[in-house]
Amino acid sequence: MLGKLLKYDFRSMWKQFSVIWPAALILAANCLLDFVLLSFLEAPEACPYKVEIGSLSDKFEPNLFNHRRHVSSLMKRIEGDNLAKAFHSEPEILCATCHHRSPLSATPPKCGSCHSAKIDPRVPERPTLKAAYHLQCMGCHDGMDVARPLDTSCASCHKPRATENAN
Repeated sequence: MLGKLLKYDFRSMWKQFSVIWPAALILAANCLLDFVLLSFLEAPEACPYKVEIGSLSDKFEPNLFNHRRHVSSLMKRIEGDNLAKAFHSEPEILCATCHHRSPLSATPPKCGSCHSAKIDPRVPERPTLKAAYHLQCMGCHDGMDVARPLDTSCASCHKPRATENAN
């Protein structure tokens, strides 16, 4: 029995295995990652289609934010980038791209749970809700070279609220 075992060159077998195994593992991980992220995108309860942002809508109509389109855009941007896929290996991490500083979750808290309409004297460095929305939206659009909105006027994203006196 020992003679038969000695006939095998375990070192060369290990070399072959050690080269093939990591590649197979990476391929399997990428397939699993694609499946998880695609499943996440296809699950409406995990990824809302549209979100109404209206808590600060005194001068403008609430903004109907196309959440699914933004998530899809992020997904397309990391599609061919294995490094980005590695860092966004869980759907919750993709959520944290925008929903920062909250516990990792596929249902993160709303911005208003941390950001208030007025500066909080206990945390004066925390942006107000309006500033937080604009920093996230404009910062991301600028950082990712998104062409829209074309300018920084309020009306490019927000429909003005009709005045009560207009007949």
